[in-house]
Amino acid sequence: MEQNIIYTLEVIAEVVYVLTKVYQVSREEASNAIQIFLRAKNIVCSSGAITVKALQLFANNHLDFVDNVLLAYHQIQGIEIYSYDRKLMNAIRRGDEGKTSI
Repeated sequence: MEQNIIYTLEVIAEVVYVLTKVYQVSREEASNAIQIFLRAKNIVCSSGAITVKALQLFANNHLDFVDNVLLAYHQIQGIEIYSYDRKLMNAIRRGDEGKTSI
């Protein structure tokens, strides 16, 4: 019997960090590799849509992954985000879908 693997956004954030900072994998390659892994049928997360959106945004802008998680929550669930991070707030105001030059 196949067991489910449960992951959290915190785990994905750590994987993103290790791939991009320690192993120097490009943002796009890291995002694509993680998304392929997450499509496996036994991979489970309660915030899967947020994770995938954050990975897509991360591949296409210069915000860090956690900021892209916040941007994804804003875009998908309409959650109001308040931050002193100007780059993040500018991305939210512009309604960025990922193609940014932040």
